[in-house]
Amino acid sequence: MRIGLIGCGNIAYQMHAPTLAATPGVEVAGIADVTPARLEVLRDQLGLPAGRCHPDARDLLARAEIEAVVVTVPQRFRRNLVMAAIAAGKHVLCEKPIAFAPREAAEMIAAARAAGLRLAMVHNYIFFPEILWLKDLILSGRLGEVRLLTQNYLSVEDRPAAAEYRPDWRHHPELSGGGVLMDMLHPVYLAEWLVGSPARSVSAAVRPDPSRSGAVEAFALSRLEFDRGYGLINMAWGEGPGGIEVAGTAGRALVFYENFGTCPFMPLDRAYLVTAAGVETPDLKRPHDYAGFFCETYRPLVEDFMASVREGRQPVAPAEAGQRALEIVLGSYESALLERVVRLPLAESDPVFASGLDGLKSLPFDADHPLVRSGLYGLRA
Repeated sequence: MRIGLIGCGNIAYQMHAPTLAATPGVEVAGIADVTPARLEVLRDQLGLPAGRCHPDARDLLARAEIEAVVVTVPQRFRRNLVMAAIAAGKHVLCEKPIAFAPREAAEMIAAARAAGLRLAMVHNYIFFPEILWLKDLILSGRLGEVRLLTQNYLSVEDRPAAAEYRPDWRHHPELSGGGVLMDMLHPVYLAEWLVGSPARSVSAAVRPDPSRSGAVEAFALSRLEFDRGYGLINMAWGEGPGGIEVAGTAGRALVFYENFGTCPFMPLDRAYLVTAAGVETPDLKRPHDYAGFFCETYRPLVEDFMASVREGRQPVAPAEAGQRALEIVLGSYESALLERVVRLPLAESDPVFASGLDGLKSLPFDADHPLVRSGLYGLRA
């Protein structure tokens, strides 16, 4: 499969480019980026001739030999690029989050479906060995009925983006669409994937970092309700505990990372299965090399994406899962601002469904709310 890469930031350099280059049956046929310096970095990494490197993504999409594209640009710009790729007849593997607003995601999904093209998400955490182990335990019934899934990500590293572009773009709501929960929404889609059903509602609390400008949240607590059971996602930039626990009617499974830190920034330490029969400690292996490990989890995702194109089936991480994850994050922000439970999926009449983070400004919030006083997401009384 000849694949084009749109967006040459750090995630493309560290993960996507080396994974695509090392995957059998894949040819990186071209790259595109509006930043000349980043385009040159990836051109050199992949050894591409200048004619395959495009400052304008439209030139890459116009090339008939390219069958699919991987889109890694900031989420504010994803909708237009994905729609252009679909119009050009290309299958798309899209970085998370899928878009800035759920309405954009719905448009992208509808366009891909009408064109008979695959639109898949980079939800690579489903291929982490500890996540696969947890999924197998749930499916096997060894935990019984799942009552509570708790994911602690309270020491997320606030890594800057590519220096040649805007290293702090994730802290600007007009570009990022949210803060730490939006940027690190992996546990959001993992919650639905592990439980095996969509969330019915969300309630949440978020707070900015007082040492920063307060533009986006640096701390988030989200509670998801499923048809059966609940999910808790606790997340923050900075220092704090990490780990995963699945509690069922017949047992518990626990996963810890080195120094009780947060996945994936700390290596996997150990896991436990606790049942009436005793305690088991599976031998789960994961490389300590961050970039190398991520490439290992990207490769099965790329291979599944290619197979979904060949077989005309849904990918393991479809765009619909990306839209649901986006709505959970935005529903968390809405819940925190209005101090109430938010039903899922979001209603199409909800301003947040239509406009994402910008829609919060149209909600009937309390002018004296702490989030408003802090100026979070650009909110003003």
